[in-house]
Amino acid sequence: MTPGIRRAEDDRDREEAEHRRIFREAQRAADTIFSHYQLSQLLASHARSESMADAVLDELLHVCDADRGGIWLAQPPDAQLRLVAKAGEEPVPPADALRAGLQADDESWVVIELEEVGILALATTGTKPIDASAGRFLSLVRHELAGALRSAQLRETLELERTELSAIIRNASDAILVFDADRRVTRVNPAAERLFGRGEGALVGERCAGLYACEPVPVLGRCARCPLTRVIEGGEPLDGDERVIVASNGESTSVVASYAPTSTTADGRSRAVVILRDTSELARLAELRRGFLASVSHELRTPIALIKGYVETMLHLDPDPAAARRYLERIDGTTDRLGHLVEQILDATQLAAGQLVLDLDLDEVDLGDLVRETIDQVSVGARAPLPGLEIVGEIPLVGADRARLRQVLENLLANARKYGDNSPISVRLEAAHGMVEIRISDRGIGIPADERELIFEQFHRARNVRERGMPGSGLGLAISRRIVEAHGGTLGFDPDPGAGATAILRLPAASLAHARGLPSLVATGVEA
Repeated sequence: MTPGIRRAEDDRDREEAEHRRIFREAQRAADTIFSHYQLSQLLASHARSESMADAVLDELLHVCDADRGGIWLAQPPDAQLRLVAKAGEEPVPPADALRAGLQADDESWVVIELEEVGILALATTGTKPIDASAGRFLSLVRHELAGALRSAQLRETLELERTELSAIIRNASDAILVFDADRRVTRVNPAAERLFGRGEGALVGERCAGLYACEPVPVLGRCARCPLTRVIEGGEPLDGDERVIVASNGESTSVVASYAPTSTTADGRSRAVVILRDTSELARLAELRRGFLASVSHELRTPIALIKGYVETMLHLDPDPAAARRYLERIDGTTDRLGHLVEQILDATQLAAGQLVLDLDLDEVDLGDLVRETIDQVSVGARAPLPGLEIVGEIPLVGADRARLRQVLENLLANARKYGDNSPISVRLEAAHGMVEIRISDRGIGIPADERELIFEQFHRARNVRERGMPGSGLGLAISRRIVEAHGGTLGFDPDPGAGATAILRLPAASLAHARGLPSLVATGVEA
């Protein structure tokens, strides 16, 4: 072969080698571009960080010709690295070990820091390392990968917060309304719909003037001294606005409103959120407490005046022994009455604080004998006829606290006498279905149907009693029900007594051993 021919062939070989090199580089560049495109598609198609990490890891294993790998992400609240994606049959080393370069001799790991989001680690088995082009590719995409994973984590956090906030607003007992800059409702919760008596979605678009029944100022086109306008225009929150909301059915509700500015629109106009808290129950409780104080003041003042009068009579008039004894007996009865009232007040104080613990001194009690004794006791000196007692069948013994049950019976009989307008009082005992039932009936003023449960609340006294100005503390029935419940029984009133009122006390006809197994009742009442 001549030198010329050899040189021509060498040139041709070099040219073909260069073409192959250019082709391989072009192929690698195309593969890199396609892999980058594939990765971008994966990042765009997965909303959740964990599913995104799984898909990305599979793609990177293929691109980098790796055997195993893992992605760890920093998880809130302590930013602890947690393995969220794994490939390969063998367990992957801990993230801290990979960062420190601790790896097996037969493995070659490449660790890529994904900024503050986490780390990516890929490995090949044996001596074959991940080639340089794959390393360049990983360096190229790590910023995009970190940004996409971080964005997914932020979306998940925002979605979680949005779900939690929506649940709080949806289940809040306070009415919540969001108004735009034109004072139109844009969002409400179910409590607001109940407060205004509107159906779902009916409040959206309503102006505040329509909800509050305000009279707009003709010139300004808005309400005078409107708190919502002050908040929207001034940007400062406002608390403690008391007003009355009239629902679509005409029912009025007292509320305390709080106003706060929220977001601002593109043109600089503010929106506001309004929270309306129903204070009707608080007002009712305050009224009950005022009535209680007035009643207790009267209940205390009267016996104290009686005691004072009897004592002054004995000191200054020197009555004969028979008269002095009568005065002392009346003083004794009056002090018993005072002591009973003080005990009720103490029980009510513990009940209001949620600390009335009834540790029952249980014994076998014959309810027939106990009722007879209580009738005799409350009838001493009474002008009204004795209550009639009817016992139906055989009444079993019950495991109960005799003194506490006597307290309940005394209260029920005293109420029947006080509110019975001197009508006959009847007491009936009967055992049936494992329960002993005691009915105490009168034919007096009765109880309004809508207050048969309310009268068991502390301080509550029925309106017909209040209208007549009849004295009382409004505590006896509340305490009596707690005592009966501590025995595993119930106390209520017949919903259809005919005339007057019929108290129904039911106790389980249980043995003493069974009754001792009942837990002591910790009675909870209204907060003080």
